[in-house]
Amino acid sequence: MSEGAVPEVRKTRRERQAETRQQVVTAARELFLTRGYHGTTLSAVVEAAGFTKGAVYSNFASKAELALAVVEEIERENVEKLAGAFQGASDPAERAKLLTLWGETILSDTAALRLRAELSFAAMDDPALAETIRHKSRNVRASVAAMLRGIDHSERFQLDVPVLADALTALANGVGMQRLGDPDFDVQAFVLAAGVLTGMPLSGEVPDAS
Repeated sequence: MSEGAVPEVRKTRRERQAETRQQVVTAARELFLTRGYHGTTLSAVVEAAGFTKGAVYSNFASKAELALAVVEEIERENVEKLAGAFQGASDPAERAKLLTLWGETILSDTAALRLRAELSFAAMDDPALAETIRHKSRNVRASVAAMLRGIDHSERFQLDVPVLADALTALANGVGMQRLGDPDFDVQAFVLAAGVLTGMPLSGEVPDAS
């Protein structure tokens, strides 16, 4: 090794496994959102990820498990984006604009909405998948509740935080399903209803994303 060269730090087995898993999820996300759940095969994911079948199956036992990992990643990103934005916004009007933009963004992502819906329908005939989805849904609602608790303590919601988190999640899911059947359905329905639930004066005006 030449003088001044930085020695290579070898990754642990766990780190390599985590990296492989993330690369598989990234490849699968592109396929699921483009082709849908039923239009995507694990063989296609293996090819897109550039790994062997063993590398994929060692991380995910089934296509449903992999699709759930993709949905979980998307939902985590959505909650983190809103939570991060809210932490830097103390003015109620500014928060209202952020919630409006957030609602527009996630409820306009029809590919992700479709994937969630396809998984939910698949779970109707798969009790194990249904239980996993319920567990992950509880985690999402808990994340939303944690985000709400992180808002300025002077905020006074009309409902208890866990109930409010459940209501907002159900509202978003309902509007999302509506938009799958009717892409022209106005997302402002979510914004206005969320305003009623949270007690925040939400404007129907969507701010510039820039």
